Amino acid sequence: MKKLLTTSLLAGVVLLVGCQSGEETEAPTEESTTISTTVSETEITESTSQSTAESTSSATSESTTSTSEVEESLWDDDKAQSLDTFMTDWGETMDQKYEEYSEGNNVDWYGTQIPEELVGDGKNWNTMVEEESANFEWSEDGEASDGNYALVAMYSDAESQMYPDQHLYFFTIYEGEPKVLISQQTQGNAENNFYFSETDNQELQDGFADIVKND
Repeated sequence: MKKLLTTSLLAGVVLLVGCQSGEETEAPTEESTTISTTVSETEITESTSQSTAESTSSATSESTTSTSEVEESLWDDDKAQSLDTFMTDWGETMDQKYEEYSEGNNVDWYGTQIPEELVGDGKNWNTMVEEESANFEWSEDGEASDGNYALVAMYSDAESQMYPDQHLYFFTIYEGEPKVLISQQTQGNAENNFYFSETDNQELQDGFADIVKND
């Protein structure tokens, strides 16, 4: 009887040990699977984050470039329209009426066709600004060749104002800076010079500068 009891106890111990041994072998397998899954999910997350960051960076770069290109334009059609409105209003305050002139549309300035005879291929005067030789070129974006004045607009009251009170205005951008030039020259000279100077009218100068830089 004792022998049978001992045998049963031994069998029970062997069975218990066998069960514990099986449980211990299975546990690492579950842990290994969990670690593997976690690592895989981390890699996917990092890859997705990197891809999103690259896309965001690319979009930001393109947006910055586009904004930069817009900011670099010193002159355009919208600014030209703003200047036209400004000149109408400003002229009324000065009791003057200004008309716009452009390439192919000249004003008869005491017998001289302007801008044709001062700008471009038809130029036959020596244009001067503040006693210094100067060249003008028509510009749609406010840019000009090195050393030249970018001429973006021209206005005059020659058709409505009595002699010798007519005004001729060249709206220019020189080395990135807006400058309103005026001439009231009424006749020629031995040097065949046509003289401009910067306007003394601060309201006119400030109005043009504001359109160029902020409009």
